[in-house]
Amino acid sequence: MAGFGAEQKYIGALLAAYPARIKDADEFAPPPRRSAFKELVVSRATLFSFGPEIEIRMCSAEDLIVLKLFASRPLDIRDAGSVAVRK
Repeated sequence: MAGFGAEQKYIGALLAAYPARIKDADEFAPPPRRSAFKELVVSRATLFSFGPEIEIRMCSAEDLIVLKLFASRPLDIRDAGSVAVRK
């Protein structure tokens, strides 16, 4: 986790290693990606182990539903419904 407010430090390295999907990705990434809600989502996330030295921090189903509904693309709406049914 980069930590909220320390993203700029990692953006250049990530863009050097992976191709950007949008123009001016380095300008898009920092401020619009931060919010009090996202900080709360990260603080409530749970660490899951998928094998030796393979751990992934995952948000709760409830937080994922909120994030998907906020994005509001048709795929996100379907995803939110699927998560709600499974939960």
